[in-house]
Amino acid sequence: MCSSDLPYSTTNGTAVAGSDFVATNGTLTFGTNVSSQIITVAIVNDKIVEPTKTFTVGLGTPTGQAALGATSMTTVSIIDDDSTLQFTVSNTNIIESAGSITLTVTRVGSSNSTVSVPFSTANNTALQGSDYVGTNNTLVFGTNVTSQTITVPIINDKVIEGSETFTVNLGVPTGEAALGSPNAVVVTILDDDSYLQFATATATVLESGTNVVLTVTRTGAKLTTVSVPYSFINGSATN
Repeated sequence: MCSSDLPYSTTNGTAVAGSDFVATNGTLTFGTNVSSQIITVAIVNDKIVEPTKTFTVGLGTPTGQAALGATSMTTVSIIDDDSTLQFTVSNTNIIESAGSITLTVTRVGSSNSTVSVPFSTANNTALQGSDYVGTNNTLVFGTNVTSQTITVPIINDKVIEGSETFTVNLGVPTGEAALGSPNAVVVTILDDDSYLQFATATATVLESGTNVVLTVTRTGAKLTTVSVPYSFINGSATN
């Protein structure tokens, strides 16, 4: 009775030792009545979206009363399960009276696992509480889910103030995901407020004139349709 030693080693393919797997070599010893042994190769889990890569594990020349069989090399395929999470746009506009804005976050790459990413709003010239409702939460992407949405309420005031901005940021993902680009969106709130008034406080007209024409002006934004009722009130002149 005798034992047989069998050397083995890994070889790079499209997968590279050190970045995709840990280079491994050693010797398997098959003692009396031993019919199988195990080779373990560690896989490097990165956060990079990349195609399937391969490397090989080859058997060397055995010692003792043994020879190599037909399958002396096996090819290992590393199937990428990474993804990136990002917004679909980096800048967007919303009319103040719209009530809210909805932003889409997409998942690019593998979707065969559950990942999540936190998000939060941040003031710029638009202020939380007076221009928009501060929002923070976590988006969860389940298996085969490739998009999720974030909704931020917009506060519709009646103040003429010009366009203002705030930012929505993605945080650090969990699971097999990393941040892609863009990972922040600047939202511009387009002010649609205006005020209506007569062009002049007084007007004169000859009694022989047919009509008096009065002009009402609109100052501020003109992004929406507005209306104002009017009526006549007797002064020294009566209807």
